[in-house]
Amino acid sequence: MISYIYARVTLYSSKVITRAYSQTTQKIKNALKEGWQPRIGLEIHSQINSKSKLFSFSSTNYYSPPNSNVSFFDCSLPGTLPVINRYCIEAAILTGLALNCQISSKCSFDRKHYFYPDLPFGYQITQKNEPIAKNGYLNFVTIDSHAPSYDKTVKLTQIQLEQDSGKTLHDFVHDQNLVDLNRSGIGLMEFVFEPDIYTAQEAVSLVRELICILKRLNVCSCKMEEGALRIDANVSIHRLDQPLGIRTEIKNLNSLNSLSNAINYEILRHIHAIKTHKEILQETRFFDSSKRKTVSIREKEVIQDYRYISEPNLPPLVLKEKQEEAVDDGSISIEKVQKQLPSLPSQERKDLLETYNISLEVVQAIVSNNLYQFFLEILQINPFSSPKAIGRYLSLEFLDTLDQLGLTLDDIQLNTKYFAQCCDLLECEVITHGMFHDILVLMIQGDERSPKKIVSDYKWMLIQNPVEINAYCSKAIECHPKTAYYAKIGKLYHRKKLLSYVENYSDKRIARNKIEESLMVLLEQTSRSDLKKMFKELKKKESSSEFDEIYQDENDLK
Repeated sequence: MISYIYARVTLYSSKVITRAYSQTTQKIKNALKEGWQPRIGLEIHSQINSKSKLFSFSSTNYYSPPNSNVSFFDCSLPGTLPVINRYCIEAAILTGLALNCQISSKCSFDRKHYFYPDLPFGYQITQKNEPIAKNGYLNFVTIDSHAPSYDKTVKLTQIQLEQDSGKTLHDFVHDQNLVDLNRSGIGLMEFVFEPDIYTAQEAVSLVRELICILKRLNVCSCKMEEGALRIDANVSIHRLDQPLGIRTEIKNLNSLNSLSNAINYEILRHIHAIKTHKEILQETRFFDSSKRKTVSIREKEVIQDYRYISEPNLPPLVLKEKQEEAVDDGSISIEKVQKQLPSLPSQERKDLLETYNISLEVVQAIVSNNLYQFFLEILQINPFSSPKAIGRYLSLEFLDTLDQLGLTLDDIQLNTKYFAQCCDLLECEVITHGMFHDILVLMIQGDERSPKKIVSDYKWMLIQNPVEINAYCSKAIECHPKTAYYAKIGKLYHRKKLLSYVENYSDKRIARNKIEESLMVLLEQTSRSDLKKMFKELKKKESSSEFDEIYQDENDLK
Protein backbone atom coordinates (compact mmCIF):
# COMPACT_ATOMS: atom_id res chain seq x y z
CA MET A 1 0.00 0.00 0.00
CA ILE A 2 2.83 2.39 0.90
CA SER A 3 4.66 1.65 -2.35
CA TYR A 4 1.40 2.23 -4.26
CA ILE A 5 0.89 5.62 -2.59
CA TYR A 6 4.54 6.53 -3.25
CA ALA A 7 4.17 5.61 -6.91
CA ARG A 8 1.00 7.72 -7.24
CA VAL A 9 2.66 10.69 -5.51
CA THR A 10 5.76 10.39 -7.72
CA LEU A 11 3.61 10.23 -10.86
CA TYR A 12 1.57 13.23 -9.72
CA SER A 13 4.75 15.21 -8.94
CA SER A 14 6.26 14.44 -12.34
CA LYS A 15 3.03 15.56 -14.06
CA VAL A 16 3.02 18.82 -12.08
CA ILE A 17 6.67 19.52 -12.97
CA THR A 18 6.05 18.71 -16.65
CA ARG A 19 2.97 20.97 -16.72
CA ALA A 20 4.90 23.82 -15.05
CA TYR A 21 7.77 23.45 -17.52
CA SER A 22 5.37 23.50 -20.48
CA GLN A 23 3.66 26.64 -19.16
CA THR A 24 7.03 28.38 -18.68
CA THR A 25 8.16 27.39 -22.17
CA GLN A 26 4.93 28.72 -23.68
CA LYS A 27 5.28 32.03 -21.82
CA ILE A 28 8.80 32.49 -23.15
CA LYS A 29 7.69 31.64 -26.70
CA ASN A 30 4.96 34.27 -26.43
CA ALA A 31 7.50 36.80 -25.16
CA LEU A 32 9.80 36.11 -28.12
CA LYS A 33 6.88 36.69 -30.49
CA GLU A 34 6.36 40.09 -28.82
CA GLY A 35 9.91 41.11 -29.78
CA TRP A 36 11.82 40.38 -26.54
CA GLN A 37 15.33 39.02 -26.96
CA PRO A 38 17.15 37.23 -24.08
CA ARG A 39 20.96 37.27 -24.04
CA ILE A 40 22.80 34.71 -21.93
CA GLY A 41 26.49 34.38 -21.17
CA LEU A 42 28.01 31.48 -19.26
CA GLU A 43 31.04 31.22 -17.01
CA ILE A 44 31.85 27.59 -16.27
CA HIS A 45 34.36 26.36 -13.68
CA SER A 46 35.70 22.81 -14.06
CA GLN A 47 38.07 21.09 -11.66
CA ILE A 48 41.09 19.58 -13.39
CA ASN A 49 41.26 15.83 -13.05
CA SER A 50 44.73 15.80 -11.43
CA LYS A 51 46.03 13.78 -8.50
CA SER A 52 47.51 16.83 -6.77
CA LYS A 53 46.52 20.49 -6.47
CA LEU A 54 47.52 23.33 -8.76
CA PHE A 55 50.32 24.76 -6.58
CA SER A 56 50.93 22.05 -3.97
CA PHE A 57 51.37 18.28 -3.69
CA SER A 58 48.21 17.73 -1.61
CA SER A 59 45.74 15.10 -2.80
CA THR A 60 42.54 16.07 -4.61
CA ASN A 61 40.53 13.03 -3.39
CA TYR A 62 36.92 14.17 -2.94
CA TYR A 63 36.11 11.48 -0.36
CA SER A 64 38.92 12.30 2.08
CA PRO A 65 37.94 13.40 5.63
CA PRO A 66 37.61 17.19 6.12
CA ASN A 67 40.87 19.14 6.27
CA SER A 68 43.00 16.05 5.62
CA ASN A 69 44.31 17.16 2.19
CA VAL A 70 45.81 20.47 3.30
CA SER A 71 49.48 21.39 2.93
CA PHE A 72 51.23 24.32 4.58
CA PHE A 73 50.81 26.29 1.35
CA ASP A 74 47.07 25.47 1.10
CA CYS A 75 46.40 26.98 4.53
CA SER A 76 48.61 30.00 3.74
CA LEU A 77 51.39 29.56 6.31
CA PRO A 78 53.98 32.36 5.95
CA GLY A 79 57.05 31.47 3.94
CA THR A 80 55.41 28.80 1.77
CA LEU A 81 55.69 29.14 -2.02
CA PRO A 82 53.60 27.79 -4.92
CA VAL A 83 54.98 25.01 -7.16
CA ILE A 84 53.01 24.79 -10.39
CA ASN A 85 51.48 21.45 -11.46
CA ARG A 86 52.71 20.58 -14.98
CA TYR A 87 49.76 18.27 -15.69
CA CYS A 88 47.28 21.10 -15.03
CA ILE A 89 49.07 23.28 -17.60
CA GLU A 90 48.99 20.50 -20.20
CA ALA A 91 45.30 19.80 -19.45
CA ALA A 92 44.43 23.48 -20.03
CA ILE A 93 46.40 23.53 -23.33
CA LEU A 94 44.69 20.32 -24.50
CA THR A 95 41.27 21.75 -23.64
CA GLY A 96 42.07 25.03 -25.40
CA LEU A 97 43.08 23.19 -28.57
CA ALA A 98 39.88 21.10 -28.45
CA LEU A 99 37.85 24.32 -28.19
CA ASN A 100 39.60 25.97 -31.18
CA CYS A 101 41.48 28.46 -28.99
CA GLN A 102 44.65 30.39 -29.61
CA ILE A 103 47.20 29.11 -27.07
CA SER A 104 49.30 31.90 -25.54
CA SER A 105 53.04 31.38 -25.92
CA LYS A 106 53.45 33.41 -22.72
CA CYS A 107 50.93 33.58 -19.88
CA SER A 108 51.09 34.85 -16.32
CA PHE A 109 49.26 34.58 -13.01
CA ASP A 110 47.59 37.35 -10.99
CA ARG A 111 46.29 37.81 -7.47
CA LYS A 112 42.59 38.57 -7.14
CA HIS A 113 41.96 39.96 -3.66
CA TYR A 114 38.73 39.27 -1.79
CA PHE A 115 37.90 37.94 1.66
CA TYR A 116 35.99 34.74 2.38
CA PRO A 117 36.35 32.43 5.40
CA ASP A 118 37.31 29.55 3.09
CA LEU A 119 40.03 31.58 1.29
CA PRO A 120 43.03 31.53 3.68
CA PHE A 121 45.26 33.72 1.49
CA GLY A 122 42.83 36.62 1.23
CA TYR A 123 43.35 36.38 -2.53
CA GLN A 124 42.94 33.87 -5.36
CA ILE A 125 45.71 33.07 -7.83
CA THR A 126 44.13 33.38 -11.29
CA GLN A 127 44.85 34.63 -14.83
CA LYS A 128 43.23 37.95 -15.65
CA ASN A 129 45.61 39.72 -18.00
CA GLU A 130 47.34 36.85 -19.84
CA PRO A 131 45.18 33.70 -19.85
CA ILE A 132 46.54 30.43 -21.19
CA ALA A 133 43.96 30.21 -24.04
CA LYS A 134 41.70 32.73 -25.75
CA ASN A 135 39.58 33.51 -28.85
CA GLY A 136 38.01 30.07 -29.25
CA TYR A 137 34.55 28.81 -30.10
CA LEU A 138 32.32 25.81 -29.40
CA ASN A 139 30.07 24.10 -31.93
CA PHE A 140 27.18 22.09 -30.54
CA VAL A 141 23.70 20.80 -31.34
CA THR A 142 20.73 22.31 -29.56
CA ILE A 143 18.20 19.63 -28.67
CA ASP A 144 14.69 20.90 -27.93
CA SER A 145 11.74 18.52 -27.58
CA HIS A 146 9.37 21.32 -28.69
CA ALA A 147 11.30 22.34 -31.84
CA PRO A 148 13.64 20.89 -34.49
CA SER A 149 17.31 20.41 -33.51
CA TYR A 150 19.88 22.80 -34.98
CA ASP A 151 23.61 23.63 -34.95
CA LYS A 152 24.91 26.52 -32.87
CA THR A 153 28.30 28.21 -32.43
CA VAL A 154 29.21 30.28 -29.36
CA LYS A 155 32.44 32.28 -29.02
CA LEU A 156 34.77 31.47 -26.14
CA THR A 157 36.54 34.57 -24.83
CA GLN A 158 39.18 32.77 -22.79
CA ILE A 159 40.17 29.82 -20.63
CA GLN A 160 42.02 30.77 -17.48
CA LEU A 161 43.74 28.66 -14.86
CA GLU A 162 43.03 29.41 -11.22
CA GLN A 163 42.90 27.78 -7.82
CA ASP A 164 39.65 26.70 -6.18
CA SER A 165 38.55 27.94 -2.77
CA GLY A 166 37.63 25.81 0.25
CA LYS A 167 34.10 25.04 1.40
CA THR A 168 32.10 26.66 4.19
CA LEU A 169 29.57 24.32 5.79
CA HIS A 170 26.89 25.31 8.27
CA ASP A 171 26.29 23.07 11.30
CA PHE A 172 22.59 23.56 12.10
CA VAL A 173 22.81 21.45 15.26
CA HIS A 174 25.36 23.68 16.97
CA ASP A 175 24.59 26.80 14.88
CA GLN A 176 28.14 27.35 13.67
CA ASN A 177 30.05 27.63 10.39
CA LEU A 178 32.76 25.08 9.62
CA VAL A 179 35.53 25.44 7.04
CA ASP A 180 36.89 22.51 5.01
CA LEU A 181 40.10 23.34 3.09
CA ASN A 182 40.35 20.04 1.19
CA ARG A 183 39.13 21.79 -1.98
CA SER A 184 41.35 24.85 -1.45
CA GLY A 185 43.99 25.02 -4.18
CA ILE A 186 42.53 22.40 -6.56
CA GLY A 187 43.20 23.44 -10.16
CA LEU A 188 40.29 25.05 -12.00
CA MET A 189 39.71 25.95 -15.62
CA GLU A 190 37.31 28.87 -16.03
CA PHE A 191 35.56 29.09 -19.40
CA VAL A 192 34.23 32.56 -20.24
CA PHE A 193 31.71 32.42 -23.10
CA GLU A 194 30.34 35.41 -25.02
CA PRO A 195 26.62 36.24 -24.53
CA ASP A 196 25.70 34.54 -27.83
CA ILE A 197 23.06 32.30 -26.25
CA TYR A 198 19.35 33.11 -26.58
CA THR A 199 17.47 30.31 -24.79
CA ALA A 200 17.82 28.01 -21.81
CA GLN A 201 17.87 25.02 -24.17
CA GLU A 202 20.93 26.44 -25.94
CA ALA A 203 22.68 26.98 -22.60
CA VAL A 204 21.98 23.40 -21.48
CA SER A 205 23.12 22.02 -24.85
CA LEU A 206 26.37 24.02 -24.65
CA VAL A 207 27.15 22.64 -21.19
CA ARG A 208 26.33 19.10 -22.34
CA GLU A 209 28.75 19.48 -25.26
CA LEU A 210 31.47 20.90 -23.02
CA ILE A 211 31.00 18.00 -20.58
CA CYS A 212 31.29 15.55 -23.46
CA ILE A 213 34.58 17.15 -24.61
CA LEU A 214 36.08 17.36 -21.11
CA LYS A 215 35.27 13.71 -20.45
CA ARG A 216 36.69 12.73 -23.84
CA LEU A 217 39.93 14.56 -22.98
CA ASN A 218 39.87 13.04 -19.46
CA VAL A 219 40.69 16.43 -17.91
CA CYS A 220 37.61 16.70 -15.67
CA SER A 221 35.21 14.20 -14.08
CA CYS A 222 32.32 16.69 -14.62
CA LYS A 223 30.50 15.29 -11.58
CA MET A 224 28.32 18.28 -10.80
CA GLU A 225 27.06 16.68 -7.60
CA GLU A 226 30.67 16.78 -6.30
CA GLY A 227 31.27 20.36 -7.43
CA ALA A 228 33.64 19.31 -10.22
CA LEU A 229 31.64 21.49 -12.65
CA ARG A 230 29.88 24.69 -11.59
CA ILE A 231 28.06 27.21 -13.75
CA ASP A 232 27.41 30.96 -13.46
CA ALA A 233 24.81 32.36 -15.87
CA ASN A 234 24.49 36.04 -16.85
CA VAL A 235 21.01 36.94 -18.14
CA SER A 236 19.66 40.13 -19.70
CA ILE A 237 16.61 41.11 -21.78
CA HIS A 238 16.23 43.73 -24.51
CA ARG A 239 14.05 44.58 -27.48
CA LEU A 240 15.41 43.47 -30.85
CA ASP A 241 16.05 47.06 -31.96
CA GLN A 242 17.53 48.23 -28.64
CA PRO A 243 20.90 47.82 -26.84
CA LEU A 244 21.49 45.04 -24.32
CA GLY A 245 19.66 45.32 -21.01
CA ILE A 246 21.02 45.22 -17.46
CA ARG A 247 22.32 41.76 -16.64
CA THR A 248 21.99 39.71 -13.50
CA GLU A 249 24.35 36.90 -12.54
CA ILE A 250 23.09 33.58 -11.16
CA LYS A 251 25.86 31.89 -9.18
CA ASN A 252 26.84 28.27 -8.56
CA LEU A 253 24.30 26.33 -10.60
CA ASN A 254 25.14 22.69 -9.97
CA SER A 255 22.80 20.81 -12.34
CA LEU A 256 21.45 21.16 -15.86
CA ASN A 257 17.87 21.33 -14.54
CA SER A 258 18.84 24.20 -12.24
CA LEU A 259 20.53 25.98 -15.15
CA SER A 260 17.44 25.69 -17.37
CA ASN A 261 14.95 26.65 -14.66
CA ALA A 262 17.04 29.56 -13.38
CA ILE A 263 17.48 31.08 -16.85
CA ASN A 264 13.78 30.71 -17.72
CA TYR A 265 12.77 32.26 -14.39
CA GLU A 266 15.13 35.22 -14.89
CA ILE A 267 13.90 35.83 -18.44
CA LEU A 268 10.28 36.03 -17.28
CA ARG A 269 11.25 38.10 -14.21
CA HIS A 270 13.08 40.67 -16.36
CA ILE A 271 10.21 40.94 -18.86
CA HIS A 272 7.66 41.37 -16.07
CA ALA A 273 9.82 44.04 -14.40
CA ILE A 274 10.15 46.03 -17.65
CA LYS A 275 6.43 45.78 -18.40
CA THR A 276 5.49 46.97 -14.90
CA HIS A 277 8.14 49.75 -14.96
CA LYS A 278 10.20 48.25 -12.15
CA GLU A 279 13.95 48.70 -11.91
CA ILE A 280 16.22 45.77 -12.81
CA LEU A 281 19.31 45.82 -10.61
CA GLN A 282 22.72 44.59 -11.64
CA GLU A 283 23.06 41.99 -8.94
CA THR A 284 24.16 38.48 -8.05
CA ARG A 285 21.37 35.97 -7.47
CA PHE A 286 21.05 32.40 -6.24
CA PHE A 287 18.63 29.78 -7.59
CA ASP A 288 16.47 28.13 -4.94
CA SER A 289 15.60 24.75 -6.51
CA SER A 290 12.91 23.98 -3.91
CA LYS A 291 10.97 27.17 -4.73
CA ARG A 292 12.07 27.17 -8.40
CA LYS A 293 12.99 30.86 -8.26
CA THR A 294 16.06 33.08 -7.92
CA VAL A 295 16.75 35.23 -4.86
CA SER A 296 19.07 38.20 -4.53
CA ILE A 297 22.41 37.71 -2.75
CA ARG A 298 24.14 41.04 -3.28
CA GLU A 299 23.91 44.09 -5.54
CA LYS A 300 26.62 45.00 -8.02
CA GLU A 301 25.81 48.69 -8.46
CA VAL A 302 29.37 49.50 -7.42
CA ILE A 303 32.01 47.44 -9.20
CA GLN A 304 34.08 45.58 -6.63
CA ASP A 305 37.78 46.41 -6.66
CA TYR A 306 39.68 43.13 -6.58
CA ARG A 307 43.05 44.97 -6.60
CA TYR A 308 44.64 42.69 -9.18
CA ILE A 309 48.42 42.47 -9.06
CA SER A 310 50.87 40.11 -10.76
CA GLU A 311 51.69 37.02 -8.71
CA PRO A 312 55.24 37.77 -7.44
CA ASN A 313 56.05 34.14 -6.55
CA LEU A 314 55.33 32.72 -10.03
CA PRO A 315 57.34 33.77 -13.11
CA PRO A 316 55.57 34.07 -16.48
CA LEU A 317 54.88 30.70 -18.04
CA VAL A 318 56.58 30.35 -21.45
CA LEU A 319 55.24 27.67 -23.81
CA LYS A 320 57.15 26.42 -26.86
CA GLU A 321 55.39 26.02 -30.18
CA LYS A 322 57.52 23.16 -31.58
CA GLN A 323 58.41 19.96 -29.79
CA GLU A 324 62.11 20.31 -30.67
CA GLU A 325 62.32 23.68 -28.92
CA ALA A 326 61.15 22.20 -25.59
CA VAL A 327 63.70 19.38 -25.40
CA ASP A 328 66.61 21.32 -23.94
CA ASP A 329 64.97 23.26 -21.10
CA GLY A 330 62.12 20.82 -20.30
CA SER A 331 59.40 23.36 -21.03
CA ILE A 332 55.94 22.40 -22.34
CA SER A 333 55.47 22.00 -26.09
CA ILE A 334 52.10 22.92 -27.63
CA GLU A 335 52.81 20.62 -30.59
CA LYS A 336 53.42 17.64 -28.28
CA VAL A 337 50.18 18.26 -26.37
CA GLN A 338 48.26 18.61 -29.65
CA LYS A 339 49.26 15.06 -30.63
CA GLN A 340 47.29 13.81 -27.61
CA LEU A 341 43.98 15.17 -28.98
CA PRO A 342 41.42 12.35 -29.36
CA SER A 343 38.52 12.24 -31.80
CA LEU A 344 36.22 15.16 -30.94
CA PRO A 345 32.39 15.26 -30.98
CA SER A 346 32.18 17.86 -33.78
CA GLN A 347 34.34 15.72 -36.09
CA GLU A 348 32.30 12.61 -35.34
CA ARG A 349 29.00 14.42 -35.95
CA LYS A 350 30.24 15.69 -39.30
CA ASP A 351 31.33 12.18 -40.35
CA LEU A 352 28.02 10.56 -39.34
CA LEU A 353 25.92 13.23 -41.05
CA GLU A 354 27.90 13.32 -44.29
CA THR A 355 28.84 9.64 -44.64
CA TYR A 356 25.78 7.86 -43.31
CA ASN A 357 23.01 10.48 -43.67
CA ILE A 358 21.64 9.81 -40.17
CA SER A 359 19.22 12.23 -38.47
CA LEU A 360 20.75 14.92 -36.26
CA GLU A 361 19.00 13.67 -33.10
CA VAL A 362 20.35 10.12 -33.54
CA VAL A 363 23.82 11.44 -34.37
CA GLN A 364 23.85 13.56 -31.22
CA ALA A 365 22.80 10.59 -29.08
CA ILE A 366 25.60 8.43 -30.54
CA VAL A 367 28.29 11.10 -30.19
CA SER A 368 27.34 12.45 -26.76
CA ASN A 369 27.28 8.92 -25.32
CA ASN A 370 30.67 8.05 -26.83
CA LEU A 371 29.23 5.33 -29.11
CA TYR A 372 30.90 6.48 -32.34
CA GLN A 373 33.62 3.80 -32.44
CA PHE A 374 31.12 1.15 -31.33
CA PHE A 375 28.84 2.20 -34.21
CA LEU A 376 31.69 1.87 -36.76
CA GLU A 377 32.69 -1.56 -35.40
CA ILE A 378 29.10 -2.85 -35.80
CA LEU A 379 29.03 -1.66 -39.42
CA GLN A 380 32.35 -3.42 -40.08
CA ILE A 381 30.89 -6.69 -38.77
CA ASN A 382 27.56 -6.19 -40.59
CA PRO A 383 28.56 -4.20 -43.73
CA PHE A 384 25.15 -4.74 -45.35
CA SER A 385 23.19 -3.45 -42.35
CA SER A 386 21.38 -0.13 -42.58
CA PRO A 387 23.41 2.60 -40.77
CA LYS A 388 20.15 4.37 -39.95
CA ALA A 389 18.75 1.22 -38.31
CA ILE A 390 21.96 0.60 -36.32
CA GLY A 391 21.89 4.23 -35.20
CA ARG A 392 18.29 3.86 -34.00
CA TYR A 393 19.08 0.64 -32.11
CA LEU A 394 22.00 2.33 -30.34
CA SER A 395 20.31 5.65 -29.59
CA LEU A 396 16.96 4.18 -28.49
CA GLU A 397 16.93 0.51 -27.42
CA PHE A 398 20.51 0.28 -26.16
CA LEU A 399 20.59 3.58 -24.23
CA ASP A 400 17.08 3.00 -22.84
CA THR A 401 18.15 -0.44 -21.58
CA LEU A 402 21.20 1.03 -19.86
CA ASP A 403 19.01 3.72 -18.30
CA GLN A 404 16.49 1.16 -17.00
CA LEU A 405 19.31 -0.87 -15.43
CA GLY A 406 20.85 2.28 -13.88
CA LEU A 407 24.16 1.68 -15.67
CA THR A 408 26.54 3.67 -17.87
CA LEU A 409 28.87 2.59 -20.67
CA ASP A 410 31.77 2.58 -18.22
CA ASP A 411 29.98 -0.05 -16.09
CA ILE A 412 29.65 -2.70 -18.79
CA GLN A 413 31.68 -4.76 -21.24
CA LEU A 414 29.61 -5.59 -24.30
CA ASN A 415 30.72 -7.93 -27.06
CA THR A 416 30.52 -5.92 -30.29
CA LYS A 417 30.13 -9.07 -32.41
CA TYR A 418 27.17 -10.26 -30.31
CA PHE A 419 25.50 -6.83 -30.38
CA ALA A 420 25.87 -6.75 -34.18
CA GLN A 421 24.32 -10.24 -34.34
CA CYS A 422 21.44 -9.04 -32.16
CA CYS A 423 20.83 -6.09 -34.52
CA ASP A 424 20.90 -8.49 -37.47
CA LEU A 425 18.24 -10.72 -35.86
CA LEU A 426 16.01 -7.70 -35.27
CA GLU A 427 16.51 -6.34 -38.78
CA CYS A 428 15.67 -9.73 -40.33
CA GLU A 429 12.50 -9.88 -38.17
CA VAL A 430 13.64 -13.01 -36.35
CA ILE A 431 12.99 -11.26 -33.00
CA THR A 432 10.84 -8.35 -31.82
CA HIS A 433 12.02 -5.13 -30.18
CA GLY A 434 10.91 -6.57 -26.83
CA MET A 435 13.07 -9.66 -27.36
CA PHE A 436 15.94 -7.41 -28.46
CA HIS A 437 15.65 -5.60 -25.13
CA ASP A 438 15.57 -8.87 -23.16
CA ILE A 439 18.65 -10.22 -24.98
CA LEU A 440 20.49 -6.93 -24.32
CA VAL A 441 19.68 -7.20 -20.60
CA LEU A 442 21.08 -10.74 -20.49
CA MET A 443 24.27 -9.75 -22.33
CA ILE A 444 24.81 -6.66 -20.15
CA GLN A 445 24.36 -8.78 -17.03
CA GLY A 446 27.16 -11.10 -18.19
CA ASP A 447 25.45 -13.85 -20.20
CA GLU A 448 28.19 -15.22 -22.49
CA ARG A 449 25.84 -16.98 -24.92
CA SER A 450 25.44 -15.59 -28.42
CA PRO A 451 22.10 -13.94 -29.28
CA LYS A 452 21.27 -16.83 -31.64
CA LYS A 453 21.89 -19.30 -28.81
CA ILE A 454 19.70 -17.27 -26.41
CA VAL A 455 16.88 -17.14 -28.97
CA SER A 456 17.16 -20.88 -29.55
CA ASP A 457 17.27 -21.77 -25.84
CA TYR A 458 14.25 -19.64 -24.92
CA LYS A 459 12.37 -20.38 -28.19
CA TRP A 460 12.05 -16.67 -28.93
CA MET A 461 11.82 -17.03 -32.72
CA LEU A 462 9.04 -14.90 -34.16
CA ILE A 463 5.86 -16.59 -35.27
CA GLN A 464 5.53 -15.99 -39.02
CA ASN A 465 2.63 -18.37 -39.84
CA PRO A 466 -0.48 -16.22 -40.62
CA VAL A 467 -2.84 -18.98 -39.41
CA GLU A 468 -1.12 -19.11 -36.02
CA ILE A 469 -1.09 -15.30 -35.77
CA ASN A 470 -4.84 -15.18 -36.52
CA ALA A 471 -5.44 -17.82 -33.85
CA TYR A 472 -3.79 -15.69 -31.15
CA CYS A 473 -5.68 -12.58 -32.32
CA SER A 474 -8.99 -14.47 -32.32
CA LYS A 475 -8.29 -15.68 -28.79
CA ALA A 476 -7.71 -12.08 -27.63
CA ILE A 477 -10.99 -10.95 -29.19
CA GLU A 478 -12.96 -13.87 -27.72
CA CYS A 479 -11.50 -13.41 -24.23
CA HIS A 480 -11.83 -9.60 -24.25
CA PRO A 481 -14.92 -8.75 -26.37
CA LYS A 482 -15.50 -5.44 -24.59
CA THR A 483 -11.98 -4.23 -25.42
CA ALA A 484 -12.46 -5.52 -28.98
CA TYR A 485 -15.78 -3.62 -29.24
CA TYR A 486 -14.17 -0.30 -28.34
CA ALA A 487 -11.18 -1.07 -30.58
CA LYS A 488 -13.59 -1.66 -33.48
CA ILE A 489 -15.29 1.72 -33.03
CA GLY A 490 -11.90 3.45 -33.15
CA LYS A 491 -10.78 3.84 -29.54
CA LEU A 492 -6.97 4.02 -29.75
CA TYR A 493 -6.40 3.07 -26.11
CA HIS A 494 -8.41 -0.15 -26.49
CA ARG A 495 -6.63 -1.02 -29.74
CA LYS A 496 -3.30 -0.87 -27.92
CA LYS A 497 -4.76 -2.86 -25.04
CA LEU A 498 -6.01 -5.58 -27.40
CA LEU A 499 -2.61 -5.67 -29.08
CA SER A 500 -0.93 -6.15 -25.69
CA TYR A 501 -3.24 -9.11 -24.96
CA VAL A 502 -2.07 -10.80 -28.17
CA GLU A 503 1.55 -10.13 -27.21
CA ASN A 504 1.01 -11.71 -23.81
CA TYR A 505 -0.71 -14.81 -25.25
CA SER A 506 2.12 -15.29 -27.76
CA ASP A 507 4.93 -14.48 -25.26
CA LYS A 508 5.77 -11.45 -27.45
CA ARG A 509 6.73 -13.72 -30.35
CA ILE A 510 4.69 -11.85 -32.95
CA ALA A 511 5.80 -8.57 -34.52
CA ARG A 512 3.49 -5.66 -33.69
CA ASN A 513 2.81 -4.77 -37.32
CA LYS A 514 1.70 -8.36 -37.97
CA ILE A 515 -0.63 -8.24 -34.95
CA GLU A 516 -2.13 -4.93 -36.08
CA GLU A 517 -2.77 -6.25 -39.60
CA SER A 518 -4.42 -9.43 -38.32
CA LEU A 519 -6.54 -7.61 -35.72
CA MET A 520 -7.78 -5.07 -38.26
CA VAL A 521 -8.94 -7.84 -40.59
CA LEU A 522 -10.61 -9.83 -37.79
CA LEU A 523 -12.35 -6.76 -36.31
CA GLU A 524 -13.70 -5.80 -39.72
CA GLN A 525 -15.06 -9.32 -40.16
CA THR A 526 -16.70 -9.30 -36.70
CA SER A 527 -19.84 -7.19 -36.28
CA ARG A 528 -20.66 -5.14 -33.20
CA SER A 529 -23.64 -7.33 -32.43
CA ASP A 530 -21.38 -10.42 -32.45
CA LEU A 531 -19.04 -8.73 -29.97
CA LYS A 532 -22.01 -7.90 -27.71
CA LYS A 533 -23.15 -11.53 -27.80
CA MET A 534 -19.64 -12.73 -27.01
CA PHE A 535 -19.50 -10.34 -24.06
CA LYS A 536 -22.85 -11.53 -22.62
CA GLU A 537 -21.96 -15.21 -23.05
CA LEU A 538 -18.60 -14.65 -21.40
CA LYS A 539 -20.23 -12.88 -18.47
CA LYS A 540 -22.61 -15.79 -17.92
CA LYS A 541 -19.70 -18.22 -17.74
CA GLU A 542 -17.68 -15.98 -15.43
CA SER A 543 -19.20 -15.13 -12.04
CA SER A 544 -16.12 -14.05 -10.11
CA SER A 545 -15.89 -10.61 -8.55
CA GLU A 546 -12.74 -10.05 -10.54
CA PHE A 547 -14.64 -10.33 -13.80
CA ASP A 548 -17.38 -7.98 -12.57
CA GLU A 549 -14.74 -5.45 -11.56
CA ILE A 550 -13.10 -5.54 -14.98
CA TYR A 551 -16.41 -5.28 -16.88
CA GLN A 552 -18.34 -3.01 -14.55
CA ASP A 553 -19.37 -0.71 -17.42
CA GLU A 554 -21.34 -3.33 -19.40
CA ASN A 555 -24.18 -0.82 -19.82
CA ASP A 556 -22.02 0.83 -22.47
CA LEU A 557 -22.56 -2.24 -24.66
CA LYS A 558 -26.36 -2.33 -24.34
